[in-house]
Amino acid sequence: MKPLVKKISVNFFKGIILLFLLLMLVLEAFLTAPYLNYDIIVIYTAVITALCCSLIGLFFITCSKWLYTFLFIAFCAFFYLYCFDVRISLAHQQERCMDLGRIWDKKQNNCVRGD
Repeated sequence: MKPLVKKISVNFFKGIILLFLLLMLVLEAFLTAPYLNYDIIVIYTAVITALCCSLIGLFFITCSKWLYTFLFIAFCAFFYLYCFDVRISLAHQQERCMDLGRIWDKKQNNCVRGD
């Protein structure tokens, strides 16, 4: 009975981590979408969807080298877009500005007070 309890607890923690990662990825897609152009949001959402699908596949399917390769490629594409793409960085700044209750000045690309 002990190995079964260990397996259930490991799968429970893997499931919690998987749900947390999926939630963070979906929130990232939805929160940045209003501030992005159509062309980049399609690419960004496709990369996030591929990353989510590969994470789900990693949880439910027997692991293979193709799944790990796909996960690695999707993660590299997500990391590049998240950290190095100027349009997505600007969308993050705009979203952060709106969270603070300020106004985004599109001409100067900066956050100004709403006074």
